[in-house]
Amino acid sequence: MHGDQKRLRSRITSILRDPVWQMVGAVFTVLGLLTSIVVAYDVFRRSTRVPELTVEFFGSFDPLSSLKPESGQSRVALLVDGKPISSTTTLSTRIENSGSASIKPEDYLKPLRVTLDPSWVILAVESIYSRPKGIEPEWKRVSANTFEMEPILLNPSDVFNVMIWAVRSESERQNPSSAKPNPTWSARILNMSAIREIGPRRES
Repeated sequence: MHGDQKRLRSRITSILRDPVWQMVGAVFTVLGLLTSIVVAYDVFRRSTRVPELTVEFFGSFDPLSSLKPESGQSRVALLVDGKPISSTTTLSTRIENSGSASIKPEDYLKPLRVTLDPSWVILAVESIYSRPKGIEPEWKRVSANTFEMEPILLNPSDVFNVMIWAVRSESERQNPSSAKPNPTWSARILNMSAIREIGPRRES
């Protein structure tokens, strides 16, 4: 009986010393280590929640362009400060809290602002479609080419679209260039390093 046990232990020992089994053992060791790393990272990611504000600029267009005949003269004119203009520009943008933490009204150390080049005047900023419904931030004028948003609660994945209505400044209307408006976004929000901007940054 003792002899059989001794032979069995000797056989098992010789098998485990085989290079193939040693390689299998090394593979399982590496897999166990990788699993531990993945689990630890997932726990860290879930415990470290940070906000992230993503602004996606889709581009700009002239809503009156379809009313212009081939001669280029518009059939419709708008009045700005009592003076007629023949065209306006609309900028389409989407804003989303793409992070893992909510952005509360008190987290805005500096409110979200949009600024155009000095050669442009912002007429209005309008918040339209949102997901979920009911996200309706108010915008107020800071200067001729800058508006800012009243701080609101944005939970993770909250998103809303913004339409910016702009016209060329009076001096630019007298000597128009081909440059299109390019919005610059700024804000200072608790636990957020910078705004993530995607989309066309410079149009010409």
